[in-house]
Amino acid sequence: MYSVYLLDDEPWALRGLISSFDWEKLGFYIAKHSTNPLEIFELAKKTPPDLIITDIRMPGMNGIELIKSLRKLEIPCDFIIVSGFADFSYAQKAIEYNVLNYILKPIDVEDTIPLLQKVHTDIDRKQKLKYYSSQISQSTNHYCNQQANEHFNAMIEYINSHFSSDDMNLQCMADKFCLNNTYICDLFKKTLSMTFNEYVTELRLKKACSLLSNTNLTVYEIAEQTGYKPYYFNTLFKKKYNSTPLKYRKENSR
Repeated sequence: MYSVYLLDDEPWALRGLISSFDWEKLGFYIAKHSTNPLEIFELAKKTPPDLIITDIRMPGMNGIELIKSLRKLEIPCDFIIVSGFADFSYAQKAIEYNVLNYILKPIDVEDTIPLLQKVHTDIDRKQKLKYYSSQISQSTNHYCNQQANEHFNAMIEYINSHFSSDDMNLQCMADKFCLNNTYICDLFKKTLSMTFNEYVTELRLKKACSLLSNTNLTVYEIAEQTGYKPYYFNTLFKKKYNSTPLKYRKENSR
């Protein structure tokens, strides 16, 4: 069942529109009927119906203005115009705003029923297309996320085993895994909330702390084993731990 708003500023015409059709049998339910175009406009912005059937000449906001305004806001609904005026300029505007049909009053019920049936079929087709598009999009996103996870896990495994290598850098990872540098950066930020360099530095300095606490290796040797030049290692270590490597060893040796 698809929702429909009915709009006509003349109460008698609105009552006729409501009672002329077996809406449920046609696959619609009247979600709202009104003689006030501004009321329908505000309601459609909040709760878009599947279809709006509207008169044209109304005070405050005519039917064309209503359709134009809702189209501008990209409100996802279809329109049928019902009018007592066979005005070519109105028909042109209706075509411009992709109105489904332009029906003249008095409404010929027998002629209009097939139109409403066709509208129902068209809406049904669009809903199915929207559903399948959504399914395809979800499948694509799932595949992309799965691929991203596989790439990331492979990189992390490699980095954890080779973080002390001299060539452990972003370009090395990009070349090894055939990925773009920016893509790798995004993976690290999204997954670990840190950069590639921050992750490698964290591994190296934790390893350095372990070696300082548990071995008699010199600071020079530890720097080399963790992939750093001695001077840079000292500077980086002090910045991270607010302590020199030798002071850290003295305070944490076992």
